[in-house]
Amino acid sequence: MPSLAKIFKWACVNRDSVTFFRKIFSATEMSRNQIDAGHFLAQMKRFETDEDIFKLYGDRLLAQALTFVVAGHTAISTIFAFTLHELAINVHMQERLREEIVGNMNHFGDTTFESLQCMPYMHMLLQETLRKYPFTPFIHRECSKDYVFSETGLKIDKGTGIIIPQHALFWDRNHFPNPEVYDPERFSIENKHKINHSVYVPFGDGPRNCVGRSVALG
Repeated sequence: MPSLAKIFKWACVNRDSVTFFRKIFSATEMSRNQIDAGHFLAQMKRFETDEDIFKLYGDRLLAQALTFVVAGHTAISTIFAFTLHELAINVHMQERLREEIVGNMNHFGDTTFESLQCMPYMHMLLQETLRKYPFTPFIHRECSKDYVFSETGLKIDKGTGIIIPQHALFWDRNHFPNPEVYDPERFSIENKHKINHSVYVPFGDGPRNCVGRSVALG
């Protein structure tokens, strides 16, 4: 309730934290082009419009940056928590992942961004976690033009709000047999081509997919 928040001067984020992030963001804003989120914010800042509500500057831009930080940490902690849970009850998966990590460390000598890309089983686990435990219940979209389903004749008018239930898609037996079973082999090199990528959309899809994907999966 924004109106009441303004009257009573409520803050949803600790003021000391806001001050801390404001200093960091102001100091690094011009050098963040190499980071996906920073580059995205820079593009948003340059967006030209006559409507003030869509202009991003000052604390408005800071609020977007804070959203990336909060949403990114929430996604990462959620993915890790459920993955660790599944590894705890599926010891054979835990042992296989440990072997991959040890082999990776012996080869690269350290854990780096590049070395993490060479751990296919770990990525299979994370992808299956996102399928079984989607961290967002819905994807919200708006129909950009009239659309008619040829099979049923159902028409969706332009401007209609669309809600896409991720959990229903990811647990659909027509696309994921035995959906209640945690099975990372669904995403193996041999099997991942069988997955309909219009159905498996943990970070959304298209031009409005989640910009935090690279932060969450690194």
